Amino acid sequence: MNSKAIVFAIIVLCLSTISSYAFEKDFPPYAKKSFPPICKIQPLNPKSETNRNQRQFKSSYILTRSKKESLTLHLDMSYQKNNSGVFARLKNSTGKEMIKVVKVGDHPSNIKKVMSAYLNKDNRKDFMIILDAGDGYLSGGRQYVSFLLSTPKGYSVQQLEVYTLGQEDFYDYSTDNKCEYLHQSFTSEGKESYWSFNILQFIDDKIVIKNQLSRYFPKWIKQTIRPNSKASTLNKQQIEILSSRYKKQLGSNIFK
Repeated sequence: MNSKAIVFAIIVLCLSTISSYAFEKDFPPYAKKSFPPICKIQPLNPKSETNRNQRQFKSSYILTRSKKESLTLHLDMSYQKNNSGVFARLKNSTGKEMIKVVKVGDHPSNIKKVMSAYLNKDNRKDFMIILDAGDGYLSGGRQYVSFLLSTPKGYSVQQLEVYTLGQEDFYDYSTDNKCEYLHQSFTSEGKESYWSFNILQFIDDKIVIKNQLSRYFPKWIKQTIRPNSKASTLNKQQIEILSSRYKKQLGSNIFK
C-alpha cells in the first residue's frame, strides 16, 4: 500500500470514528430520533382505585401479556400508625403470588407513576413504581423508585432514590433491545454540590453501573444559582470522591 492510500485510510477511519459519536449530544436528555434510541416504556394506569382517606388508599394495575396471561400489581397506601407506608403485591392470572406483600415506601406518599418495560434480558416485563418523596427538597424533584425485576422464581425488588424519573431517561445504550437507565442523582464534595449522571444496567435482579457504554458518562454538573448545563471538569481525586459517594448512595442496590 502506497503512502497516499495509507493517508486516505487513516482519514476514513478518523471520519467514521467521529461520526459514530456525532449521534450523541453532549448533555442529556437526548434529542428524539438520535442515538441511542429511547426504550419503549409502557405507562400503566390504575385499573381500579379506592377513594383516599386517612386510613388507606388502594389501587391495582394490570399488565396483559397475552389473552390467557396477565399480571396484577396491587398497591396499598396505609396510614395506620404502627404500619404506615406503601405496600406492593404482584399476582399472575392464576392468582399465584409473584411478589408477596413488600414495603416499597416507608411513609404514605403520592404514587407519581407506574411503568413497565423490558429491563433485564429474560424477555419478561419488569415494573417501576415511582413515589414522590413529598418533602419539597430541591424543587420537589426527589423521588423513590422500586424496580420489580423478573427472576426465575418470580420478581425481586430493588429501590433507588432518583430525581424526576421519566420515560426519556431509558435508552438502549447496549443496542440489544433492553433498557439502560440514565440515573440522575445529587452528590456533594466539600462545599460544592453536583448533579451526577450515570448509566445503570439491569442484570437479572441486580443493578450495575455501566458508564462504559457511553463516552459521555459519568458526568457531573455543578449546582449553581442560575441554570447550568455545562459538565464540570474535575481532577482525578474529585472524580474518585464523587464516584465513591455515588456508590454509597446506591448502597446494597448496586452489584459490584
